[in-house]
Amino acid sequence: MVGQYAPLPESEQETWNHQEEQLRAGQGFVNYQAPRVRRNGSVFPATISATPLFDRDGSYAGLAGLIIDDTKRQEQEVERQMLTAMVQNSPDFVGVANLHGDAVFVNRAGQVLFGLDGDEHVKRTNVLEYFAGQERAAAQNELIPTLIRQRQLEFETVGRNFRTGKNFPIHCAGFVIPDAKTDAPAFIAAVARDITEGKRAEEELRRLQEQLGTENLSLKEQNLFLRQEFQHGEMFKEIIGSSRALEVTLARVEKVAPTDSNVLITGETGTGKELIAHAIHMASPRADRSFVSFNCATFVPSLIASELFGHERGAFTGAEQRRLGRIELAEGGTIFLDEVGDIPAETQVILLRVLQEREFQRIGGNKAIRTDVRVLAATNRDLQAAIEAGTFRSDLFYRLNVFPVQVPPLRERRGDIPLLVWHFVRQYARKLGKQIPQIEQRTMELLQSYPWPGNIRQLQNVIETSMVVGEGDILTIDERMMSWGVSSQGRTEPPIFHMPLSESRLDHERKRIEDALTLCKGQVDGPSGAAISLGMPPSTLRSRMKALRINPHRFKTDQRLGRESS
Repeated sequence: MVGQYAPLPESEQETWNHQEEQLRAGQGFVNYQAPRVRRNGSVFPATISATPLFDRDGSYAGLAGLIIDDTKRQEQEVERQMLTAMVQNSPDFVGVANLHGDAVFVNRAGQVLFGLDGDEHVKRTNVLEYFAGQERAAAQNELIPTLIRQRQLEFETVGRNFRTGKNFPIHCAGFVIPDAKTDAPAFIAAVARDITEGKRAEEELRRLQEQLGTENLSLKEQNLFLRQEFQHGEMFKEIIGSSRALEVTLARVEKVAPTDSNVLITGETGTGKELIAHAIHMASPRADRSFVSFNCATFVPSLIASELFGHERGAFTGAEQRRLGRIELAEGGTIFLDEVGDIPAETQVILLRVLQEREFQRIGGNKAIRTDVRVLAATNRDLQAAIEAGTFRSDLFYRLNVFPVQVPPLRERRGDIPLLVWHFVRQYARKLGKQIPQIEQRTMELLQSYPWPGNIRQLQNVIETSMVVGEGDILTIDERMMSWGVSSQGRTEPPIFHMPLSESRLDHERKRIEDALTLCKGQVDGPSGAAISLGMPPSTLRSRMKALRINPHRFKTDQRLGRESS
């Protein structure tokens, strides 16, 4: 039968001969899957079901059977596997339960979202356990019955993480899976997403409206604001703001990022030039490779060449072994040269060779090393003036300045100040263990009217100091805190902060902390530390000690009493 009507490919013939021998020996039935060959020569997957036939005298007479074309079944299996892979790899929760609410399946993202420990944990849960608190009763009495009745339902609720016990808002789209024969509801399924960030954005908009008096913004304007925030959050996650001046800068970043062009980023100190450089790297084809930042102003000029290009063993006194430079560490990626105007003349020559020839030599070496690295540079200096003064090479300037990007000062981005302030408030509230739900209206007006010669870095320092020394849950800032000096070289200097607290309150807080440190023998952390005694997180205590200039080490010995602490 098999050989006469549908010959097997040669690769399968030996296996089939073995199957047929078993049938001749009396085996009653066999299901055998193998590729078959049609008369036109095409191959198709098949299942062969066969049973032996015997004459009356018991001798083997042949086979009776059926050949089933499995092409459709294999296509369905491929579709099933593709669907399974899509569901498992979905970033959203996907789950299925029976009509009693017993969980049947939850994909990997769902198990992470709800803190489930694998498939076995899933099968021991009921969908009602995924809802938090009073939402559970609403799900049992309203949501699930309505879903089964309407066959689909979209809603927002509050979920619960099994592992941490924390609650979080979710958006769900539920639907019914019907029985294949009766079309009656057989299972319920849902796709859900954590919308914590969306809720936070809505709350942020509400707070900004209160601070800026924009409660009457049109719906179109509000949607535009949120859409801009989302776009900036995706591409420029570390850059805060939506002002026109910043939009112009980011538009140039978007244009140059996908290319391999060198970029010179200019702007005043504290404007965030390194963030712009990082955004260019992250939006470029090199995003999955290294981003190496090198501040030329923080090194002695004689060491900059060694730091950038590396050195061979014995190249100079102290060079005891070969060392790779930042250029090699950034191979295939991006190197950011901050304060590039501080590079000495002899090092500028080597950097120019990197830009022109794509090669360099380690200090003390004689071998040319090829390199593939994108160079981004930044400066707050006037490089044209440096060229005229003979301290910066014009050919290097034009190699770096292929695509200039100007970062605006904060005084040209006054509309971004509330966003930046709230960003820093949240950042330091987490570090200090504080809750600051409100900013004094006068304080916000003061922050927006100040010229900020030190730009975003100065604003950040002011917010940090205010959070450290301030009390209560409303942020207030004294105008005297924003004094900012200018050095003889024309550079801005760190501010000398004037504490807004009265001297008596400062003395009281200092005495309270010192007494606790004395009692705990200078120990800050741990069960017997001063932080526990004062009822505050160790990080908060350390911040306040730093602001009050309290050194915990001097309390190892009680110097005020002039004797060893017992």
